[in-house]
Amino acid sequence: MKDRIPFAVNNITCVILLSLFCNAASAVEFNTDVLDAADKKNIDFTRFSEAGYVLPGQYLLDVIVNGQSISPASLQISFVEPQSSGDKAEKKLPQACLTSDMVRLMGLTAESLDKVVYWHDGQCADFHGLPGVDIRPDTGAGVLRINMPQAWLEYSDATWLPPSRWDDGIPGLMLDYNLNGTVSRNYQGGDSHQFSYNGTVGGNLGPWRLRADYQGSQEQSRYNGEKTTNRNFTWSRFYLFRAIPRWRANLTLGENNINSDIFRSWSYTGASLESDDRMLPPRLRGYAPQITGIAETNARVVVSQQGRVLYDSMVPAGPFSIQDLDSSVRGRLDVEVIEQNGRKKTFQVDTASVPYLTRPGQVRYKLVSGRSRGYGHETEGPVFATGEASGGLSTQWSLYGGAVLAGDYNALAAGAGWDLGVPGTLSADITQSVARIEGERTFQGKSWRLSYSKRFDNADADITFAGYRFSERNYMTMEQYLNARYRNDYSSREKEMYTVTLNKNVADWNTSFNLQYSRQTYWDIRKTDYYTVSVNRYFNVFGLQGVAVGLSASRSKYLGRDNDSAYLRISVPLGTGTASYSGSMSNDRYVNMAGYTD
Repeated sequence: MKDRIPFAVNNITCVILLSLFCNAASAVEFNTDVLDAADKKNIDFTRFSEAGYVLPGQYLLDVIVNGQSISPASLQISFVEPQSSGDKAEKKLPQACLTSDMVRLMGLTAESLDKVVYWHDGQCADFHGLPGVDIRPDTGAGVLRINMPQAWLEYSDATWLPPSRWDDGIPGLMLDYNLNGTVSRNYQGGDSHQFSYNGTVGGNLGPWRLRADYQGSQEQSRYNGEKTTNRNFTWSRFYLFRAIPRWRANLTLGENNINSDIFRSWSYTGASLESDDRMLPPRLRGYAPQITGIAETNARVVVSQQGRVLYDSMVPAGPFSIQDLDSSVRGRLDVEVIEQNGRKKTFQVDTASVPYLTRPGQVRYKLVSGRSRGYGHETEGPVFATGEASGGLSTQWSLYGGAVLAGDYNALAAGAGWDLGVPGTLSADITQSVARIEGERTFQGKSWRLSYSKRFDNADADITFAGYRFSERNYMTMEQYLNARYRNDYSSREKEMYTVTLNKNVADWNTSFNLQYSRQTYWDIRKTDYYTVSVNRYFNVFGLQGVAVGLSASRSKYLGRDNDSAYLRISVPLGTGTASYSGSMSNDRYVNMAGYTD
């Protein structure tokens, strides 16, 4: 006689049955005679025959909304019996109990969140107010799939997470640094060692970030047995900031620069609330300024704004392009190219924004209040308040404007942006300033600005008339007002400024062209000009693949001094290496170099 092994019907049995049958697309029936249980007649298995049935209880599931997980880890989901409607003929399946915290992770719009109600003692979300929401559990795969109409969600992008899923991170300390060093020797036996550095130190606690920017340098030279050493170290600024995701904005307290799209930038100590495009999906963010030039040798390029270093890096000989500046940088930038032999070239780049257009229904804004600050940490001038905003009226039109209120200095600006469609985009604005200087007369003036941008898709070319501005003689920026009031400096009063950039690709020739030109005239000093032209081509010849030829030329005129440069580079792949030749000319000085890299 064979022994019979009893089959216990318990929760484990039910879970096994659940995984086998609950995910069926339609109702099923199965024979319970396979179970050897004395009381199987008292057990109701009819619910397991219903499509989509999940045994009430808790499950560890990945919650997927429209193909994207809402959490890096699985969530504990409870399935509960729905509330009874009193109709005995109506049988509802157990439902997933999604808490309010889980709902916030889904990235619903504020209007959609208001339509979600809660049941089961306020613990479980009811999405009946959002038509089209479909929730399907797959306990066998450990997944709860939710299909949500895009109308109920914030902007969706595979490379971006909505603010509801952002995290403040963990508390900690940070040190960011950038180091550059050069060593040079001359034929007379002298040598010099140069070392520069800049970066940021700080700490994070919850949503708050405390930061301090620093910069410094050390130069040691030896000539005729005499050794000299110069050291410099400066704390550029101290500030505290945090993100406010709901407003897509940053709140900053302490020392900062006003990065305005309308007014000239200046330094201050105070508080600011500014919308931040970096909180938007990548496709909706703004642009960052691009700086191009030519280095005669391995050179150090320093980009600064009002004495604060924004970028400091080494570049090889030849044309260079700096494209990784922070997208929030606005205003005029000072660019210094320090060659390996110690020669320096200086020019300025105006980062006037492309036409100030805003998407329909959106508003971009900046609000700042405080006192102006010089190159150090001392404040000067009256307490000021400034604000600017741009609103999208339609897909074609945007209005923008701003004001600076600072007692004896006030400025008001208004403008409009227009999407012309095929012809491109255009914006125009006017600014009126009034400056009262004690013991002097009142200065009143206007400044007009025009900006244009166009992408030629058929020609594979971009043209950006990034800014034309004409300012009357008595027009003053905030920085000029402070210089006149506290330093009796009335110089460098701008008259005209324009910047043009053209990029062109010729795919059939594997050739690209780039042209950048800027010009600034003044009422009281000489004009400044800067332009660069470059041509690059890749081709195959005599069985050699990927031969590259590049030709660049630039001219900068700063305060009446000209600097002309030209550069030619040819690289030829040979086996596993590359042979190259480069020649440069700068102000009648010629350098030729040949090399091979493997």
